[in-house]
Amino acid sequence: MGADLIDQLLSITPGSRLDQIRRHRETARENVQKAYDALFSPTTPAQSPPSNASPSPASWPASTANWG
Repeated sequence: MGADLIDQLLSITPGSRLDQIRRHRETARENVQKAYDALFSPTTPAQSPPSNASPSPASWPASTANWG
């Protein structure tokens, strides 16, 4: 596995002492990257909400804007 998110954020260089320590927890390292990829690099297009979903506040009439 190449550089992951944490390696990039902390500027960890391959072969450094910190890199060696992190490689002892390879599964944790892989899971951090998988979580990042799933959240910020989705492989499927975003799905639209079902037709019976509640409208978002942005689509509410202007008269409800001052309700509080």
